[in-house]
Amino acid sequence: MKKLILLRHGKAEEFAATDFERALKERGSAQSKQRGAWLKQKQFIPDLILSSDALRTRETTHQVIEGLELPDAPVQWQHALYNATSSTILSHILTTDDTIQTLLVIGHNNGISELASFFHSDYVGLKTSGFAVFDFATKHWSELLNVSIKHKYVQQESE
Repeated sequence: MKKLILLRHGKAEEFAATDFERALKERGSAQSKQRGAWLKQKQFIPDLILSSDALRTRETTHQVIEGLELPDAPVQWQHALYNATSSTILSHILTTDDTIQTLLVIGHNNGISELASFFHSDYVGLKTSGFAVFDFATKHWSELLNVSIKHKYVQQESE
C-alpha cells in the first residue's frame, strides 16, 4: 500500500520582488504547522517530502515538519515542482523509490489541485493549506495509474 499526500502551500504574501520569493503570512505558517500536527495525529508520517523550492513552499515544509515533530524528515527540494503542471508532479511521484511508503508532495496550484482532482475523480480545488490523501493498492509508485485507490480524504482550508 502506498500513501500519497498532496498539500498546497500555506497562505502567502500577495507581493514580493518575484513570485518565487513570496513568503508565508503568519496565518500560512500556523496553517502549515497545524497540517503537520494533523498528519502526526493520524499517523500519516511521510518517509519522504518532495517540495517546490519556492520560498512559500520551503516555509510550508519547515512548518509541517515542526508540526510533525520530525526534525530529521527527509526532504527533496525540487525546482521543477515550482508552479508545476499536474503531469510534472505526477512524473516525480511515479519515479519515487519503492522503499518510500508515504510520500508528501508540497506544491502550488493549479498543478497540485489538478492532480488531486485526477485521483479523486472529481474536481478538487485545494485552497491554501488544503490537502488530499490517497491510499493506493500497490507496492510500486510506478503503478499508481493502473491500480485502485483504497481510500481518499480531502481537506480544504478557507482562503
